[in-house]
Amino acid sequence: MAIVMLFHRRSNVVLMKAVANGANLNEEVFLTDEKSFKNTLRTQQPAFTLLTSEYIDQPDFFASIRQYAPATRIILCLLPDAANPLLVWPLLDNLDIDVLCKLPELNECLTALAEGYFYASSFLETHPAYVRLEPLPGWDSLTTSERSILKLMAEGYNGPQIAQMLFISPKTVENHKYKISQKLNVTGGPGSLVKFSLLNREKLLSLSNEAYQ
Repeated sequence: MAIVMLFHRRSNVVLMKAVANGANLNEEVFLTDEKSFKNTLRTQQPAFTLLTSEYIDQPDFFASIRQYAPATRIILCLLPDAANPLLVWPLLDNLDIDVLCKLPELNECLTALAEGYFYASSFLETHPAYVRLEPLPGWDSLTTSERSILKLMAEGYNGPQIAQMLFISPKTVENHKYKISQKLNVTGGPGSLVKFSLLNREKLLSLSNEAYQ
């Protein structure tokens, strides 16, 4: 698994190397310079990109990653100083990320991703919406295409990957995601639908399986 990681402080490079030791990574790049980071994304197009919560207040920076490497899956690793859910979740609602994990979970997270599995952080359980998994208002109003896209999002796929799997354009995927957000009343920001799909993953997969039976 190829992964490019960006850290604001050099001391965190040492920390991440220690925590991530043992994960099945066949190519890893640790960087502390944003310019080098963007150039590396553009030239290498890594499968995964990891940023720490040092960048959690920079939604435009996360958005720019999609421009440099559209197919990369963005991992956000929460450092210990970003452990307060009341402060973190409002910031996360503005970020375009694919995977979330806490620092102690990093090795387990990277190992799961390297083996092709989805990783659900325990931090997801701190979201206010977690207690509202049942029922799922708006599901019945979704079209078959919209349900397929939401199911793939719950399985951890990003927009470009979904477009490739369903043989549609990325723009069409984004249009569907906008309609899904409106129907399910998920309007918290660019990354809110992704987080909604992750928080409600089991319910969404169960509903999707029922629809195909």
